[in-house]
Amino acid sequence: MSKKERLETPLEKEERENKLISFSERWEEELKEKLFNLTDPENPEVHTVIQEKYEWHHERPDEEWDVPITEEIKYFDPELSYELTGYRPLTMEKSLDFDPEPFRYLAEVYERSGKYMEFPVNSKPYRDFWNDVIDKCNNGYQVGKYRVTGDHFFFLNFYRMQVINEKAIGGEGRLESFPSFIAKQYEWFHYVEMAEKLHKDVGALKSRGVGWSEMTASMAVRPYTTKRGYNVMLTAFDDIKLSGLKQKCWFQLDWLNLNTSGGLRHIRQKYNNDDTKKASMVTVDGTEKGWMSMITCVIANTSDKVRGPRLDRLVYEEAGSNKILAQSWIKGNALVELGGFHLGTRIFLGTGR
Repeated sequence: MSKKERLETPLEKEERENKLISFSERWEEELKEKLFNLTDPENPEVHTVIQEKYEWHHERPDEEWDVPITEEIKYFDPELSYELTGYRPLTMEKSLDFDPEPFRYLAEVYERSGKYMEFPVNSKPYRDFWNDVIDKCNNGYQVGKYRVTGDHFFFLNFYRMQVINEKAIGGEGRLESFPSFIAKQYEWFHYVEMAEKLHKDVGALKSRGVGWSEMTASMAVRPYTTKRGYNVMLTAFDDIKLSGLKQKCWFQLDWLNLNTSGGLRHIRQKYNNDDTKKASMVTVDGTEKGWMSMITCVIANTSDKVRGPRLDRLVYEEAGSNKILAQSWIKGNALVELGGFHLGTRIFLGTGR
């Protein structure tokens, strides 16, 4: 029997596993030190003392917020409350008083009547209604002590998606409806808003089939619809990975144009092709004007293709299988940063393969 074919003895196996555990523990400690700057270069042994003296974010039962706005946020812990975005954890122990239905009130109105409101177009009540909607989609919505972000409010009330019909016979397809309220999605939207308020980038290692592409499409469509001049770019390494996300966005834009009585409708005259949608009009003399928000989709199979004007959101779809992610990520920084200041946000999402 060759050396390669020889079976590992129990003792050898134990030694190998102990080495792996030791390496894992060292790596975790080194990562903590890098993240929290715990090591004093002039006195390396002091870092354990600092760790013992300073406790990072923790529960504060006697205070309104576990992490007050005056405290530097080192990370997002979904089991703690954060004043910065009004996030409160939704757990069996901490949120027995939480009711998701008030956050979906407009979706329920539409499901019952087929429309969001009955005011005459361009009347004062009509304008007040849609101004209030746009404000909630931009700034969030609070009921009692709980708040959803603007992206989440839009997702719950204006985003249409395919949902499973449990009573359907196999092969009958799926129904189109609004999303349900899911606690993990609530966490994600708060995490994104928190990162944007802190001028940080965003990353998520995700599983398949839990609605990530729907949320990502909604996060492109929402600011395009409710913020003037907002600029979003969606990228992926190849067309197969980008096309599904792109088609979700384009379907949603058309749905809003047809089903919101003009309240969230935007004309697209200059750019309205399969890769770019821009909310603008072109006058008879060729002048472009209007809302001026835009969504651009780019197959970035080389890092040089991640270029263009300044962006508010730059999304890297299926980042786990992007062979040039590091180069594209670096290139993308120039699109969200100006003079060392983060004006926009890079967001990567991937399954790891």
